Amino acid sequence: MIKKKSSTSKPRAPRIPKEITLFDGTVVKQQYAEQDVRKRVYRPKAPDKEALPAPEDEAAKTKYPPPKNNPVFRKKWMGFIKGLVSRDSFKEAHLDALEVLCDLYVEYADLERIIRVEGRTYKTVSQLGETIKMHPAVSQLDKVRANIRQYTHRLDLFPKKDNNSDADGEEESWS
Repeated sequence: MIKKKSSTSKPRAPRIPKEITLFDGTVVKQQYAEQDVRKRVYRPKAPDKEALPAPEDEAAKTKYPPPKNNPVFRKKWMGFIKGLVSRDSFKEAHLDALEVLCDLYVEYADLERIIRVEGRTYKTVSQLGETIKMHPAVSQLDKVRANIRQYTHRLDLFPKKDNNSDADGEEESWS
């Protein structure tokens, strides 16, 4: 006869070993107590920087001010907006793509900071021994770089060949 499970019983937490025996017989003691591992610790919520009023600077006085308050975002926006607006083919829909591009630069700066602080790799210990793994921020950084390249190409913001001749009379070429 099959016993029916009671719906009132709580699921058991997984058993966490206090020490791990590696394949070569080495015993590694776990650095956390069992009650600390089960405890959920969340970061304190930081205030939303975008909810604050926009800073009063030269960017706020332009025809197309930056829509966000992040300093990296504002710097990139002001670096790209003049060249984008001065084109004959400019449409206001380009501003949405520029906003995404500037957001990607903000994410890029954040990921670079994480990698600088925490490093590109980390070590884990399991029953098979010590393993060195890549930090997840490294692969995210590669994806952000690819997206920046894609949006820069989409907005046609890559440097172009300069048609002006320099002092020697030779043209500089970008290959």
